[in-house]
Amino acid sequence: MSKTVAIKLNLTLQKYAPAGAGGTVELEMDFPCTAGDVLRRLHIPEQEPVLITLNGRQVLADEPVQAGDALKLFPLLAGG
Repeated sequence: MSKTVAIKLNLTLQKYAPAGAGGTVELEMDFPCTAGDVLRRLHIPEQEPVLITLNGRQVLADEPVQAGDALKLFPLLAGG
């Protein structure tokens, strides 16, 4: 059984990926954990507005994450 979480960092969040990883990362995590734990592990600041999807559905940072799950992280952008 996988003990990792797959993470896709999109757009400006790619700067938080480990060197050479591009925008896709697999992290070994201690389970149980939450989506917020994954963000902290990537050193994404709490004040950074991030949209999180877990296995294709939008979730909040306190959502439980299981081994083998897939997270996609998107920066919240504003414009006008």
